[in-house]
Amino acid sequence: MMGKFASGKDAYGISDRSGFRYRLRDMRKEWNGLLVGKDEWEEKHPQIQPVRHAIDAEALRDPRPDTSNIIGTTVSFPAFNLTTLLFQPLIPAMQGEIGTVTFGGSVITPTSATTTGVTGTGSVGTVTASGTGTSIAATYTVTVASYLGANKYYINGARQATVSLSEGSTYRFDQSDSSNSSHPLRFSTTSGGTHSGGSQYTTGVTTSGTPGSSGAYTQITVASGAPTGATGVPKYYALYDFQNFILAPVPNAAFSSELHYFYRPESLTVSTFTLTVSSVSGTFVASETITGGTSGVSTTVNSVPSGTTMIIVIPSNDLTVGETVTGGTSGATGTVVSTSTDTTTTWLSENAPNTLLYGSLIEAYTFMKGETDMLQLYIARYTESIGRLKNYASGVENTDAYREGLVRANKT
Repeated sequence: MMGKFASGKDAYGISDRSGFRYRLRDMRKEWNGLLVGKDEWEEKHPQIQPVRHAIDAEALRDPRPDTSNIIGTTVSFPAFNLTTLLFQPLIPAMQGEIGTVTFGGSVITPTSATTTGVTGTGSVGTVTASGTGTSIAATYTVTVASYLGANKYYINGARQATVSLSEGSTYRFDQSDSSNSSHPLRFSTTSGGTHSGGSQYTTGVTTSGTPGSSGAYTQITVASGAPTGATGVPKYYALYDFQNFILAPVPNAAFSSELHYFYRPESLTVSTFTLTVSSVSGTFVASETITGGTSGVSTTVNSVPSGTTMIIVIPSNDLTVGETVTGGTSGATGTVVSTSTDTTTTWLSENAPNTLLYGSLIEAYTFMKGETDMLQLYIARYTESIGRLKNYASGVENTDAYREGLVRANKT
């Protein structure tokens, strides 16, 4: 049997937290069971205390939901009278939401009823409710006013506004304003339309009423593959990529253009291969791939100086005389008559031999670790020849020497 505890008035204890010594009678026990000095004692933090979560009641006593939006259909058919063997003249009654209601049969011998949403109440015999229409993507208000002595169309108040139309969409041009009188709105793929000798575009176009009268309009549903803009003689261009231009307006015929440009000369290490063909069908084009029908060799056409001559880049002379070559883009065909390879000259070797010479000497002398003064001489000569080449390329004349057929500077 265990006896009583000693009073311990003179006893010491070690704090469970700090390890410091305190008189045992002065130590206090915390909520977690640790016995610590009275200056170390801390009460339990409120956030450690579990929180009771009350559950809100969700169910309602005696609920009364809104039933006005519930879709329902009630159909009553004639009742069969066993005494008189006649149908009673009861009329179908129906109620529902927007859609279509179709009854098969008649009031006397109803057979079926189908419902797809219609709002309405009525007494009917045979009913078919349906609707069709055209979705208008946008409606534009058209007015006509004089500008600098000529009549101009105003679209939504803007003079000759640009309007973007999308394939598959329908657009309506409202011409009910009185200013449209005697000015019917029409479409054309030619700038200036029929006024400039162009033809009227009528695909997907409908009109209603007389321009200038109430309700008059011109409407167009843009067909798939419709022209993307007016055509005519090109006036503007922009670079599309390193081989193609964008022209505007879209050319309405084949035009010959004079083009002045800079290009990167061919390297002396690349073989240029001149291919002459006969019995040509179609027109070969630059940058397309041609394939030999017998050898199976495929290569890219660099340029086509004439209809029967092509300049191509090819590792070796693998196309054979007598075989047929076919253009991968143009579909043109021709029979190989002769071939020749040229690896001796380029535009630079013919027009800037000093530039090639001193450029090569600089590279070679640097590799050989030659004398500095000679290397500086080669660099000076090379810099001089580059300047002369630049003058030759860009020209130093104030007049347009290209069009006058003049040489702008001497060759280097």
